[in-house]
Parts: sequence; structure tokens; C-alpha cells
Amino acid sequence: MMTTRFISKHLHSSFFGGNWTGVCLKEALDHVSFTHATAKNPNHNSILGIVYHMSYYVKGISEVLSERELVIKDEYSWDFPSISNEDEWQDFKADVFDLVRHTCLLIEQMDASLLDKTFVEVKYGTYAHNLWGLIEHTHYHLGQISLLKKQSL
Repeated sequence: MMTTRFISKHLHSSFFGGNWTGVCLKEALDHVSFTHATAKNPNHNSILGIVYHMSYYVKGISEVLSERELVIKDEYSWDFPSISNEDEWQDFKADVFDLVRHTCLLIEQMDASLLDKTFVEVKYGTYAHNLWGLIEHTHYHLGQISLLKKQSL
């Protein structure tokens, strides 16, 4: 049975470790420098862009779970901030991880009866669909980050 605690745990583990795949965002980014994260490649998104994109959807779901409006739009999900040095990169990552921790708490604390309810509008499906999709989305982009890291070795 899918519970809010179960979903929260899986989202948390995709960002911080302890999942079945053995890959998590925090470890994947541990040795990625600002220069590497912002490296431009005409055929791929930057690591910074991918991390922003991942966190953009976490933020959207977090806002809904905090009883605010869903204001994110897919068209803006790649509009990542300009980061110009290592300190800004480290701060950006810390903000992403804080957002994920907060979102995991919101998920765990939400009423499980919401899982089968409509997430904002019928076209978005249920809360369960969106929460599980967030986990799948994270793992998908973790794969991209892993490949980008290997390309630069």
C-alpha cells in the first residue's frame, strides 16, 4: 500500500541516498564544481540546468502541498539562474536540498486520503500520480547527470 511516508521516503532517497538504484543527486553533485556544472555543450543541457529543472517541479508540488496555487509552467522549467562562482553554486545546491527536505516533510504530513484526489486540476491527475512522477523524473535526470559527468572525465 502506497502511503505518504513511503512516497516521502522514496523522494528523499532519490536526492539523498539509500534507494534501490544506488544513485542520488547529493552524491552525484558532491564533486561537481561550478565550472563543471555550468559547462555549456550545444548537444546537452548543463548540470546546473538539469538540477534547476528537477527542483522546479519539486517547488511546484511543494507550493500546492503548502496550500498555495500551482504557478509553475513547463515552459519556464529550464530558465535556470545565472551562477557566476563556486559559492553561488554551493548556495544553489543547498537551497535545492533544503527545498527537497521541506517537501518530503509536507508529503509525509499530508492526509493520505489526498493521494487519490485530483492534483489542482483533472488534467494533472492525482496527488499520487504527481508525487510518484516527481520521483521518476528525478531518477531520469540523475541518469543524465551521471552521463554528463562521465563525458568530462
